[in-house]
Amino acid sequence: MKRQLQVARGVIKTPSDYQLGAMTSLYLGLKVFDSPSMRVVRLSSLVKLGNAEFTENDIIQMERDMVKAMGWRLNPPTPNCFLQQYLVLLPTLNESTKTQIEEKALEALEIAVANERFYSMKPSVLGCAALLVALDRYLEAQKRTIPGCGAEMISLWQLRTFLYNMKHIAKLDHTSVLISQTTSMLERALKPLATTNASEPATVSNNSSKDSTYMFESRGSNGASSSPTNVAFQ
Repeated sequence: MKRQLQVARGVIKTPSDYQLGAMTSLYLGLKVFDSPSMRVVRLSSLVKLGNAEFTENDIIQMERDMVKAMGWRLNPPTPNCFLQQYLVLLPTLNESTKTQIEEKALEALEIAVANERFYSMKPSVLGCAALLVALDRYLEAQKRTIPGCGAEMISLWQLRTFLYNMKHIAKLDHTSVLISQTTSMLERALKPLATTNASEPATVSNNSSKDSTYMFESRGSNGASSSPTNVAFQ
């Protein structure tokens, strides 16, 4: 935010511009942690915070002026940025299901950014690994959740389509050594959290559709568990 205000001096000419620039800087900074399903701060909230001295369009215009003044030298894409793009590749999932998967993936990313072992990894790889771990945890919970609670039961076709999309659109193969190892590292980092959640009582699903029941196998070439990379019907 400090850097943004320094660069934005060329576009701030009045005291009201300064207030607008401060709000816009805050808005730009928060976008790093933003996602379509979980807005950190909405534009309407910033307008209220500014006592209606400016409009949403004013913030958007100031944002354009500031990023142009900075030559678009903003933060590089974060793992969360890639995660949002990968979520688009999940086929025919309702918003409730995608939100639950996104929350699990963001939980994994929070663990990763606080662990120095992940510092040297590409954000695109981390975003992919987090989503694979999230899918694995969602599908595992799906086995013991009562259907009809707003969440969609993911079928084998949907999972295969997603992995195909990741390989041919995102150019990330879930069977590669890099993705498998990163996913395995994330799973190990999440184990203490998973152990805590495992103590919660499970509910029994009455869904008899075999399309929604899976068995996950640990057959990675490196001997590590590999999220939903090896899936077979039970």
